[in-house]
This record gives sequence, C-alpha cells and structure tokens, in this order.
Amino acid sequence: MLELWIGESSKRPIIKNHGKVLDSVINYLHLDEPRTPYSYNELFLDSGAFTISRRGLSVSKEHIKSVQEKLHPDKAVPLDYPFQPGQSVKEMERLWEMTKANILEWQETTKLKEIVPVLHAWSRSSIKKNILWIHKYVNTEYVGIGTIVNPGFKGYFADRQLNFKTLELLLYTIKVIKGMTNFKIHLMGFGSSPLTLHIAYYMGADSLDTTGYRRKAAFGKIILPGTGERYVGRGDAKFGVRGENLSYSDWRTLLECKCPICRKDRSLLWRDWVARAIHNKFVLEMETMKAKYLLNNGVNAYEKYLNEIFLNSSTCFQAYWKFLKKAVKQKILDVYF
Repeated sequence: MLELWIGESSKRPIIKNHGKVLDSVINYLHLDEPRTPYSYNELFLDSGAFTISRRGLSVSKEHIKSVQEKLHPDKAVPLDYPFQPGQSVKEMERLWEMTKANILEWQETTKLKEIVPVLHAWSRSSIKKNILWIHKYVNTEYVGIGTIVNPGFKGYFADRQLNFKTLELLLYTIKVIKGMTNFKIHLMGFGSSPLTLHIAYYMGADSLDTTGYRRKAAFGKIILPGTGERYVGRGDAKFGVRGENLSYSDWRTLLECKCPICRKDRSLLWRDWVARAIHNKFVLEMETMKAKYLLNNGVNAYEKYLNEIFLNSSTCFQAYWKFLKKAVKQKILDVYF
C-alpha cells in the first residue's frame, strides 16, 4: 500500500488533525516534555540529521533518543550521517560506519516501536553491500533511501533535485532493495509535486514524505493535480508561471478542486500562504490515492495515466518519463550517464 507522510512543524502547525505526519526531533530539542501541537493517526519521526548536518549543530545522541521516546512515534529514524558535497569516498565510508553503529544502538537500547534505518551509499557496489548489512542486522519493515550519491553530487535543498543521474541511481537502488530483500522502501524528500510523486511510485517506492507543500505555499505556489506548481501569491515572483497567466487548462483544473479552501473561498489561495499549504496537502494526498487506485488495476493502467500527464508536462519531465518507462522494465539496469 502506498503511503504519503505530510511534513509538519511544531512551531507553526498548518493542520490540526493529521493522518500520517512526518516531524523532526529538531523541532523539540528545546523542550523538557515534548508534545506535538497537533493530533495524528500515525507519527513518523525523523532524527533531524539533515538539518543538524547542514547547520553544523552539536546534539548528543542521548538527547535525540530521549526526545524520540517521549514523543512515542510509530516509526523513528536513528541518527544518521548524510553525505555532503566534496566529501571523499573514505569520509563517506567513515560516516556510514557511524550510521551503522547508531542503527544498532537505537535497535538495542531504545523502546521505540519501529526504527527505520536510512541507507546511504557512494557507488553501485556500496548500495548492495550496505543494504545487505541492514537486511542482516536490522529488524524493520521499512528502509529509508537517503544520500545515494555520484561524483557530481551538489547537495540537496530539502527535496531532491531531479536529473537523469539521480533517477538512474535511485531506480538502481530500488531494484537492488526489491531484488535482495523484503523491505518496503521509504524514499525521503521526493513527494513535493504530483510529477515527482508519481515518478517515485512508478519506480517502486512504497512510501514518500513531503515538506515542500509548506515551502511552496510560503513562496506563493499552489500545486495543481497531475502537473506541477503555479505562482499565485507573490507579486514579486520572477520565475515560474504567474497566477494572472494561468492557462485555461490550469483554471479548469483549479475550478474542479475539492480541497477545503477551494470549496470555501478559492480567492484565499492568492492571499494566504496557510490556505495554499492546506490546498497543496490535499492535492498531494489525492494524487497518492489516485496512484493506489490505478496500481490496483495493474501497472498498465497506471502507465496509461502517467503517459497522459507527462505528455502535458515540461520537456525535461517528458524526457525523464521516457527514460523511466524503458529503465523500469529492464531486469538489470545498465543505463549510464
């Protein structure tokens, strides 16, 4: 079953009642008795490693474990060490050894319901080696895909930047995991638009997360079903499709939206970033439901739908889709860039 975890912030929660929510320890480190300021059905708690690494923060492992246990998540990520641009293979190997040690420590010393180890790798051989280590030593249903890097790695800005090499590496990783283990796959930072969301599910990911629905809303973007985002809320935006230039097709799609904002007062999308965030969350959840429905009718039904939406997408996304349709069906992925 496909899952989408909606990223939330304790500092200014957008949604008061969540289904599946992703939050981060980083939002609760300053609290003696951490509590989420929203309700939920299931909580997926990240260790905050990406933010800690990017900001150069010093946080003890015991503090992170303590916060995670106090929040009682359904799933929790042990403190890992994502790779950074410019690191040598030797340095990445050292960071992976530290990640492995933490995975075992979390598994042996915490009372968390389920830990989700995050896979990092720096080559095809290390992808296989590292996932086999997790399969041998970790008792988990899910494995997360973290930094799977190549020589051109330039880092991530919250969500992954899409290019052919990233797709090739991610698809190879998913094929290795599916072929060598029975793990379900959580692809981190890949669910911020309908197009990337469907790419991930088509590649074989079982679970995604997004904080992009909030970030896009803050910068004036709304997400439209079956496509990407449009700018409607910032008059000074100098890039993307501006709100006053929405196409006839965009307007027709927006008029059909059944989200809580569009049903009440669609004009709020132009004035209020919180309204845009609520709209964006709704659209992404509906796209996940659509993917579930189509896949239940077979991969051919899903592929037919994706043919339609990518035909109307940008040239680069059309190229990504053409590549994926061919590569997904290969038993051994032998495409190089």
